Amino acid sequence: MKTLLETILIFSLLAVTNLPQQPNFLPLRIGNEYQINNGIGYFFGIIERDTVYPNGKTYYTLPRPIFEFDDTRVDEFGNIYTTVVPLTGITGTLDEYMIFKADAQDGEIWPVAWGLPVIDTLFAELIITDTWFVFDRLRTIKAILLYANSGPPYVYVLAEGIGQIREDWDDGTIVLLNYAKINGTVYGNLVGIDDDEIIKSLTYNVSQNYPNPFNPTTRISYSIAEAGFVSLKIFDILGREVSTLVNEEKGAGMYDVIFNASDLTTGVYIYTLQVNGYSQSRKMILLR
Repeated sequence: MKTLLETILIFSLLAVTNLPQQPNFLPLRIGNEYQINNGIGYFFGIIERDTVYPNGKTYYTLPRPIFEFDDTRVDEFGNIYTTVVPLTGITGTLDEYMIFKADAQDGEIWPVAWGLPVIDTLFAELIITDTWFVFDRLRTIKAILLYANSGPPYVYVLAEGIGQIREDWDDGTIVLLNYAKINGTVYGNLVGIDDDEIIKSLTYNVSQNYPNPFNPTTRISYSIAEAGFVSLKIFDILGREVSTLVNEEKGAGMYDVIFNASDLTTGVYIYTLQVNGYSQSRKMILLR
C-alpha cells in the first residue's frame, strides 16, 4: 500500500510531466528560408549551418540582413539566446545572452548584454502579446523592445511557429517578412526581382549602424539612387573628422561598410553620408 508521501510524489511528477510547452517562436533548422522587404528592396537568406560552441550548445547562424542576430539557439523552454563572439569578435568566452524570454509577461524587462562583453548595457522588454493573422492562420505574436541606456531603440516581432515577422527602427524603417520556408512548409510568396527593378526602387539613405552601441567594430549600410561621388565620414561630438570610410565614385545600389574604432575612446560619434547634393547624419555610440 502506497504511503501518502509516495502518492503525493507520483502526482507531483505527473503534473511536471504534463506542463504545457511554450510555443516555439523561432524554429531553427538548416535549410529554412526567409525573404523580407525593408521598403527599399527584397532580401533573401537561408540558414546554412550550425556550430557547436565550446559550451557544448549548438547555435544556428542566421542569415543577414534577415535577422539582426548571428549565432542563435532556442532552449527547451523556448528562450532564445545569442552569443557574444559573432557580435564583437571577442573569443575565449562562453557567454550567451537571452534576447527572448519565453515566459515573460507584458511589461516585463530583463537585462541583455547584446554585442557587448558586459552585463546590463542593453535591456529587453516584452511590450505586446497578441494574436495576428500570419500567413495561413491566427498565431500568437510577441513584440520585444530592445534599448540601451543611450542609443536608438529597436522592436522586433516574433510569430509562433514562424520566427521574426517584423522589425521597427527608430528612423521609421519597417521591415516585413513576406516569405518563409520553415521545416519544409512554405508560407507566403517568394518575390523575384531583377537588378534593374531593385535599382529603380532605391532611395538615398544611410541606416542606423549595427550593432549600436558597439566595440570596436560596427556595420553601416547605405543606398544611393544614382551614380555619384560618395563621401561617408566619421566625426567626434565636437565635429572633428576622425575617419573617412568612403571617398569615391559609386554606382546606384546598396552598400555596407565596416567601421573599426579600435583607436578611439568611448563616446558619441556622428557619421555623415554625402552624395549628389544629399546629406544625412546619424549618431552612434562607442562603448568600451
